Amino acid sequence: MSKFSLFNKFMVQKGEKEKMVDILLEAAESMKNLEKCKYIL
Repeated sequence: MSKFSLFNKFMVQKGEKEKMVDILLEAAESMKNLEKCKYIL
């Protein structure tokens, strides 16, 4: 499998920061056990 990078910028509306943080933490947790993901920042 070839390597690639992905960069994102999220813009969140006022009052929605905690919701976005929860979504990103849940996504990071679900990817913890994937062998093919070398780095998750």
